[in-house]
Amino acid sequence: MANAGGDGGRLFLELAQRVTDAGDTASGAGADPGMELAFSVILRRVLEVSFCWALGLTGFSIVGFAAVSLYLGLSSAMILSSITMEKGLLGPFIYLAAMLPQAFIYIPVFLVLAFWALSREKRPHRAAFALLLAAAAGGGFLETYVNPWLLGIFL
Repeated sequence: MANAGGDGGRLFLELAQRVTDAGDTASGAGADPGMELAFSVILRRVLEVSFCWALGLTGFSIVGFAAVSLYLGLSSAMILSSITMEKGLLGPFIYLAAMLPQAFIYIPVFLVLAFWALSREKRPHRAAFALLLAAAAGGGFLETYVNPWLLGIFL
């Protein structure tokens, strides 16, 4: 794949292609590489939600969530612009196909965490946090198994 515009879009597209191909091949030990990738993505999302939850319990929560929001916005902008530079007018559609399935889960999770961080009362909300972790795991499942199908339409 040509690197026409930054490593972010190229790496994202290579990962999408690897996930798409994961269902077609199996590793030498007989393990499903798609399952390994799913576990990796789900673990990462659960850790990210846990970090944001813990950040929301601190006195640094407002500034911390501003920094997290800035990071997420800049990362999304970089990926969108990189994919658009590489794929042209098809780039925004590829970006939407890649982000929308799990965004329907991740955005509400992030908004709940941000609401908790902005509240004056710094309670742990343990039961609701467990639901947020389950939602993050569901988003990881969508990211691993639904995205390849959607991206296969555009790639």
